[in-house]
Amino acid sequence: MRNPFITDRPLGAEDLFVGRRRELAALQDMWLDRSRVLVLFGATRSGKTSLLNQFAAQASSSTRVISVDYARLPAPPDPLAVKLARAALQALAWEGTYSQDALADLAQCASQLAEGDVRQICVALDGLDVSDCAAGQDFTEAIDRLKEACGQTSLALVLAVEARPAECAPVPAGVPSLVLSGLSLEETEDLLLVPARGTLTLDAESMRRIFALTGGEPYLVQLYGEVLYEQRAQRGWAGLIETEHALEEVVQRAGPHLGEVWKRCSVPARIMLSVYAESMGAHGYGTAEDIHRRLERLNVAMPMADVQRGLSELEQRYLVERLGGGLYRFRSALFLRWLRENRTLAEALQQARNYRRAPRPPVPPLLNRRIDWLGLSLWVLIAALVGAVGYVWRSREMRVTWTDTPPAPTATIGLPAQGGSSAGTQGSAGQLAFMAKATAGQNWDIYLINTDGTNRTRLTQDEGDNTGPVWSPDGERLAFVSDRDGNREVYVMNADGSEPVNLTKHDAEDWTPTWSPDGRRLAFASFRDGNWEIYVMNADGSNQQRLTDSPGADYSPAWSPRGDAIAFVSDRTGNLEIHLMAPDGSEVRAVTSDPATDQAPAWSHDGTQLLWESYRDGNMEIMAMNVADQEPRNLTQDHYADDHGGTFAPDGEAIAYFSNRDGGWDIYLLSLANSERANVTRSGEMEQYPAFRPQ
Repeated sequence: MRNPFITDRPLGAEDLFVGRRRELAALQDMWLDRSRVLVLFGATRSGKTSLLNQFAAQASSSTRVISVDYARLPAPPDPLAVKLARAALQALAWEGTYSQDALADLAQCASQLAEGDVRQICVALDGLDVSDCAAGQDFTEAIDRLKEACGQTSLALVLAVEARPAECAPVPAGVPSLVLSGLSLEETEDLLLVPARGTLTLDAESMRRIFALTGGEPYLVQLYGEVLYEQRAQRGWAGLIETEHALEEVVQRAGPHLGEVWKRCSVPARIMLSVYAESMGAHGYGTAEDIHRRLERLNVAMPMADVQRGLSELEQRYLVERLGGGLYRFRSALFLRWLRENRTLAEALQQARNYRRAPRPPVPPLLNRRIDWLGLSLWVLIAALVGAVGYVWRSREMRVTWTDTPPAPTATIGLPAQGGSSAGTQGSAGQLAFMAKATAGQNWDIYLINTDGTNRTRLTQDEGDNTGPVWSPDGERLAFVSDRDGNREVYVMNADGSEPVNLTKHDAEDWTPTWSPDGRRLAFASFRDGNWEIYVMNADGSNQQRLTDSPGADYSPAWSPRGDAIAFVSDRTGNLEIHLMAPDGSEVRAVTSDPATDQAPAWSHDGTQLLWESYRDGNMEIMAMNVADQEPRNLTQDHYADDHGGTFAPDGEAIAYFSNRDGGWDIYLLSLANSERANVTRSGEMEQYPAFRPQ
């Protein structure tokens, strides 16, 4: 089938248009409030032309909309429309000269273009850039003139300017303006799902990841959809793993566009981009002071005022966003990745004469110095003392807690020892299974690790992706998902990784297994019905039966420890929420209700509490509730990171989860008594989806 994601041209009237409902409504309201001029601002490939084409397609029969590409005026399809466009440009003084006759030409052209029942003419002037915007001697006065002239005719004018509002004089009062920025998360999800409906489905976590990578930029979202469609349409499904695999191809295809974005930035803004890419961590967080200190360490003489000016430009270009406390965050992780691979700070500084690295002060030769023997002796003594203290300190048993700044005192989170019930100590800790891989291009594998970070052991070693481990109730087996046979299936293996067995053996994708509390059955999600439904089977793979029957997506089942309920994720109510059902699929009810995404449920070992991950606070956090009162509480409260995959420790006193709070994906433990956190894996690899081994 033809790829439904369009990246090589603007969307036309015949193409499916998704998102931008607010902006489209604002254009349509222009007729109602009698505004005669509207200014539309937007960056390159932000969707201005697509929006204007959709606006023309939805105009009423009494309105004629004429789109004129300013860059192609010499070869127009409609001479009268071009004459009207040129008259409007002259009235704005964007054609170099302003003529009083231009205002009269507006009325004459409008009347000539109006035919039959047409009562209003709208000319959409597309392709104006910042140089056109700045060509007029007085932008505000010119638009005022144009508004007055249009008010005497049946003419309305939309000016689509490829610029930031700050690059032009203020739009006059009474003249509406729109600024196209990035899509919202909801619009991003619609843009990824609607065009490929019936052919390709993405899970919520994948779409959230694409939103974070692209910053909601329409072109990059379409590009991601295009690549995923090429790679996964035959399978009908793409998850987080496939999304990560597609990243390199998306970055490569986006290169020309991102290069243009780089060229349009001023030199101070380019320096800011380079510092973000090289020094601000994996997620691009930093303040103006952070950047200024970094430049000083590199002997770059850039005043703080220029740093602020560069950040302000990036904010206006929607490349960074300002958070609380003067903190800035890079909006597009995909652009950040391209910068790290294709641009350097040294390259940006070569274009800035004013910011060249200051020469270091000359150091006189050692022989020309007068040696202070007393001072030198004191320094030697101090160094010896420091070395002795360091040796003694290193000989002690070390315990490290990884926390936010300011750091909390060093502590060890109390966890049950494997096979026991008392607080764990180093060397007698419980075990976690998890999935990990070294780089984005490698396969996922299943690992074991002690909760104190020791004894990391790899269990799977084949050519496929092995993900989502879950322990059997007796702790002797692991169910997991693998695509080693060509598509994702539910497998079971021994706790040491031996004797893996394919249980589902179906051509469709099977995913997210969970054990019944007696270990005799597994529930899982399958795409064999054309959408995600929950199935149940015996522990040997026999007797596979469907539990749910909903037009929405049902997945991520979690069997309660008492065996009386299964929690799962569903969008049957129009949004991803946590639901409960009886083990036979009956008595379905929602237990969360929030406009944000809620998913990945997990039970406490006494069956009284549920964990899940939620985007309701603007980033992914681990939430918990008592099933009886259903009052949610935020456990992680880590506003500058995304936290996923929460699971209770066997004694219920801590949870494990994975987070990008330290730049990459690591496994963490969180004490529920004092909120202390420990980074268990502490590596440069990506580690996700921990599962406690039962006692």
